[in-house]
Amino acid sequence: MSALVQFFFGSNFKAVGPDSAQRRKVTGVITLDRKYPNAAAHPGIMRPMKAEIVGVLFDRCGKQPGSALGPEAIRYAFERHDRRDVRLMYRRNVGQWHEVRSKPRSEDRTGLRYFNEALACYIATQDHVEAVLGRGHTPIVLGGDHSVALGSVPVAHRHVQKQGGKLAVLWIDAHADINDPHSSHTGNLHGMPIAAMLGRDYSENPEGLKNHQWKRLIKEAMQGELMSEGQFAWLGLRDVDLGEARTIAKGMPGSMPISMEVIDRHGLLVAFEKFTKWFARSGCTHLWISFDVDVLDPVLAPGTGTAVRGGLSYREAHLLAELINEQLFDKLVGLDVVEVNPILDSNNATVRVATEWLASLFGKRILPWGPRV
Repeated sequence: MSALVQFFFGSNFKAVGPDSAQRRKVTGVITLDRKYPNAAAHPGIMRPMKAEIVGVLFDRCGKQPGSALGPEAIRYAFERHDRRDVRLMYRRNVGQWHEVRSKPRSEDRTGLRYFNEALACYIATQDHVEAVLGRGHTPIVLGGDHSVALGSVPVAHRHVQKQGGKLAVLWIDAHADINDPHSSHTGNLHGMPIAAMLGRDYSENPEGLKNHQWKRLIKEAMQGELMSEGQFAWLGLRDVDLGEARTIAKGMPGSMPISMEVIDRHGLLVAFEKFTKWFARSGCTHLWISFDVDVLDPVLAPGTGTAVRGGLSYREAHLLAELINEQLFDKLVGLDVVEVNPILDSNNATVRVATEWLASLFGKRILPWGPRV
């Protein structure tokens, strides 16, 4: 049964419309109305917004099954969180939420893995995201493996482009996800979404089924509106294939890759400043965030099928969310949170940290007025 969760974070809430009770019952829409003593220092926190969640229960193109359970697990984590303020954020503002479920389809084993099922899922997700944006709301897409970004980012790209703007994508991930069917060692589409968004050519066997499917994926997902290399930035990279590294270094001079080595040497504040400077000179006007929980250290977030040691710490992750909220929240079009795999999790740690990261992104602070320096 389809559901749509619309939630907002803050200390004071005010329902929209003349009949607030009826409107909440029908749409679940709440206006965020937060007042802080030093609000001028936190313009992102003050911005009213309406958000809708699209849960994409799809994990066929990931490394291990289980991330399809991620959206429901995050929902449950909000409801059962041991912090009362986090629970209230959710319970006071839950309506319904959109849900995309994949359906098994006949597949040719000589082609891309689960191609037909995946493409149908991406198109269904695009329909939901397009509807959310059309209502002037902010889509929050919960996956699922990272290939579900092909159901969200292209729609946001077209939406912003129609308004005369340019979308930047901040890919917060341990992996670059810019392989194509030829360069990929696994053949999993969750490692290829950016390559598809860029329309990268794959011609190992021009007449082969994989090549045909790849071209069809680009055509149907991007609808003729390919993205450019100057629209992508990465943060948290630490497991990048050699071919991907060469592509970024030689073929994407306008992009901004920020690896864990940069964060180790200079700290997250400097790394984020590099990103904001890139954003300013890129000509981009809007931002989409694609957050893969494997960017976090697996000691903190073990529940993912793509864990790599040496990731962001808990405080680094929350600082990143807080900085985005303070400096770029007014640019935010929407976001993905992907690769949460409850089957691999330990004591619900990964689901919990994903929930808390979302809370920080939307304005939750240790103290309601934020840091004082």
